[in-house]
Amino acid sequence: MSAADLMAVLLARHLRYDWDNPGEPGNDHLIFSKGRASPLYAMFKAAGAITDEELVTGFRRFGARLQGHPTPAIPWVDVATGSLGQGLPYGVGIALAGRRLDRLPYQVWVLCGDSEMAEGSMWEALDKAAYYGWAT
Repeated sequence: MSAADLMAVLLARHLRYDWDNPGEPGNDHLIFSKGRASPLYAMFKAAGAITDEELVTGFRRFGARLQGHPTPAIPWVDVATGSLGQGLPYGVGIALAGRRLDRLPYQVWVLCGDSEMAEGSMWEALDKAAYYGWAT
């Protein structure tokens, strides 16, 4: 629950997302590089995207949509981020594609964990994000 407060503010004030249309090209992207952070599922519930029933019966169950790490089995999840250091590089790539190729106005949000910040892939992604002026 270390990220619950961050995700509550993001959902309430900043995240632009059509929950009924997850394939909408202009939807923001939220990547949980900190893959074990379950507040993502609470966000989906608060947004009305999943039901109480699915949250109670499918949470951390093998084969269910709400497994331990978020996966693209859920239409609101772009990438699975099981290994540390994957989320930010994915996020920078998605941002680059949105800005330079698709010319879409979406924002990319990445929640990172403290222990993964030592990964080289994170620093390379930060270098690219800074180069394009996106590191904030």
